Amino acid sequence: MTRQTHSRSPAETYCLGLAAISHLSARACPIADLALKLQPGASVDRIDGWETDAEGRPVLKVRVRARPVDGEANEAVTRFLAKTLGVSRSAVSVKRGGQSRLKMISVEGLDETILRERIEALIAGR
Repeated sequence: MTRQTHSRSPAETYCLGLAAISHLSARACPIADLALKLQPGASVDRIDGWETDAEGRPVLKVRVRARPVDGEANEAVTRFLAKTLGVSRSAVSVKRGGQSRLKMISVEGLDETILRERIEALIAGR
């Protein structure tokens, strides 16, 4: 008889850790979605601020130095956002738009309010 193991992502492990030290259940780990417009091939990695897409929704404009080749720009934006938002790299992932400039990013461990506050602080501190 073989034993199957379930491997958890670092983000899942983080959420389980939160549950262990707080009143949150592991299922209650916050996950925030962030719509962004990515500009690859920029001279510097940076957050430019909020824009409005064609449908009137707010999107965060982010520039990265990486080129959109073999997923390099997606990797660069997730790494950059993780670092600037103060979360682990594995907590940030591209949810939709892997081949598009308009993307939906998922950030585990932050709720929508905290995510927006951190972004606003980053924009204000330019």
